[in-house]
Amino acid sequence: MQGNRGAALRAVATGVLCAVLTWSAAPQLAWAQAPDAATVRRAEALATEAKLLFQQKAYEQAAERFFEAYTLVRKPALIYNAARAYEEAGNVERAVALFKAYQGLPDAPKDGKAEAKRRLIPLEAELGRRQAAAAAKEQAEAARKAAEAKAAAAKARAEQQETERARQDRVAAEREAAEAARKRAEAERKAREQLQSRKRPIGTVQAAPERGLPWAPIGATAGAAIVSGVFFALAFDEADAARTMEGNLRSDADKQEYLGHADAARRNQAIAWGAGVVTVGAAGWLVWTLLQEDAPRAALLPAPQGAQLLVRF
Repeated sequence: MQGNRGAALRAVATGVLCAVLTWSAAPQLAWAQAPDAATVRRAEALATEAKLLFQQKAYEQAAERFFEAYTLVRKPALIYNAARAYEEAGNVERAVALFKAYQGLPDAPKDGKAEAKRRLIPLEAELGRRQAAAAAKEQAEAARKAAEAKAAAAKARAEQQETERARQDRVAAEREAAEAARKRAEAERKAREQLQSRKRPIGTVQAAPERGLPWAPIGATAGAAIVSGVFFALAFDEADAARTMEGNLRSDADKQEYLGHADAARRNQAIAWGAGVVTVGAAGWLVWTLLQEDAPRAALLPAPQGAQLLVRF
């Protein structure tokens, strides 16, 4: 961008310079009047200084002094010298502009114009090459920026898709956990209803003592389920944090934090699965306990003759 701006500024300056020289060459303007003695002395001093600068290879400064002297006395040789100084300085744009302006001066000698034309041939070729290189560079820069924009858009889409997948996975896991809890609650409700609705013989049968709820397996099942759910939630949170940092690891600290989140996710998931296994085992214990409470039990009942009968109920 800075190179393009500099090329544009040089082109504008060259255009302005040509316009000034063309304007100054018009014979009907007041500049055609002969300068006074003080102006001539000032122009001669500037030309002398320009020659010394040229000999010292300070070509840019020499060109400026030649051009300033020309603005005072309007001698074509000063424009030619300024163009030569810019040529030596490698300022092709200004050298081309001044040689062309020199050719357009009506009082410039024919041999000088011929020499300016000869020097313009390689200068214009070089100027064309520079302009082509600048255009190619500008096109390459535009292509690079377009590629970067495309890559950034693709990365943003990938991150958005990854975030959406993580959200869907989390929602699915929460739905599965809720469904499992509902099924457990439904199984417990049916077991209680079955115990309450079972009919027992009335009369000679000795009623079994009522028992309370099996709180130990119930507590173990509920506690293990809660632990499993909590660690599953922690595992999902750590996994989300790790996925969010993917693609933005710019330092060792970022990498360490990313690895910490990933390790925590795996550790919490392992604990959650272990608690899930414990939950299944505790649930089996609870069902087994409930079935044992509902199983037939033996009781000894008194018989009319004093014997004892074993009755199943």
